[in-house]
Amino acid sequence: MRHSVRFKIVYYWAKFFGLCPFTITTPAKEQSRISLKFSVLGSLYNLALMSAYTYCYGIVIVYRFELKLPRESTLIIAVDALGLTFQYFAIMVCWTTLVFRVEYIDDLLRRLGAIDDSVARAPLDLARYPDGGGGDGRQKFYIVLRFGLVNVMYASLFMSDYLSMSLYRKFREQADAWFWYNFPKFIIYIVYLVFVESIIALKHYYTVLNRELARLFDSDDEYGGFHHRNSERRLEAVARAHDDLTDGLARLTDLFGLFILFALLAVFIHGVADVYYVFQILKFGDFENNSDINSYVLSLLWISSKLLGIYFICTLPDALCREIKVFMFQLRHKRISVSFVGLFNLNDYLLRSVSMMMFSFYVSVLARRNYSSASSTAHQYERDVSGFHVSTQRFGGLNRGDFDFRKKNYHI
Repeated sequence: MRHSVRFKIVYYWAKFFGLCPFTITTPAKEQSRISLKFSVLGSLYNLALMSAYTYCYGIVIVYRFELKLPRESTLIIAVDALGLTFQYFAIMVCWTTLVFRVEYIDDLLRRLGAIDDSVARAPLDLARYPDGGGGDGRQKFYIVLRFGLVNVMYASLFMSDYLSMSLYRKFREQADAWFWYNFPKFIIYIVYLVFVESIIALKHYYTVLNRELARLFDSDDEYGGFHHRNSERRLEAVARAHDDLTDGLARLTDLFGLFILFALLAVFIHGVADVYYVFQILKFGDFENNSDINSYVLSLLWISSKLLGIYFICTLPDALCREIKVFMFQLRHKRISVSFVGLFNLNDYLLRSVSMMMFSFYVSVLARRNYSSASSTAHQYERDVSGFHVSTQRFGGLNRGDFDFRKKNYHI
């Protein structure tokens, strides 16, 4: 009962952030398995969150260029805005993936559950998680504990960041928009934690399978060697479990790959901006000034919030790292082709065409704005010149000697 309560707490906490736009059911024949079903209300809730977050993103980008902290250059603001953009993409990709790929996620869960079925057919010592003899329930408790710890850590950093930024008057005017834009950042760490826990489980499965293979081919082991009566069954079970693990890892990286790429870019870009900001304060700052001290403390809080991202980066599997390297290589050589949540493909020609169209549109808008500003300045200059000409005509009878202050009688 305690396990079900913990599961429900995690489930509804994730559902609040739009991470569970489906219902979870348990088949009657397989009580140990869970199945996902599409939920109309959950999908509508996700679409509402996506619309509100897109509107909030537009407001925050405008506010970011208006909010200029002490010792902050235009370069830092531009880099920070780019990091905010990748944060937006990461959260939006997560929401759209969960809405449109429920069947894919359900199939992934079935394939991961097939590993237990493969192991059950042979006497393999394959636990769900490495627990040191504490039992499966103990490891479930630790998973929920890590889940809660990550959320509490980010919540504390989020509130510290928010209260520190409130020291600046201009931020207090923008506080509501910044709060609602950074609050869904919980999603990045929640999904990242689910991915990391899945990778930990798969890694443990691979470790135990390798040990089992070593025992099968060890003739000195009394339980090993091919002369053992269960060796053939055990070898077949290892082969089936290995196939399921390989397929599950491929589907797992395919499901989380694009989200993790955007999240890594956001963490990396924000980290570079924070370090550069600290360098600017240490080099040019005056620590007798309270604003510089507040900015320094605030930048340290920003860097601390990236430690969670660094932890998750260090736990990425080699397979996903190779996929990210291939993605960056294709991007470098302009041969990129990305599947957007499995709906349609994006190639480099389409991306180039859309980018050029948007660039031309912004150039034309800026040109018209500069032309109208120049025209208004020219008209103002003509009015000033004509006014000055009229004034000189009005006082045309005055001579230079009339303003000679050495005379006692002033003729004005």
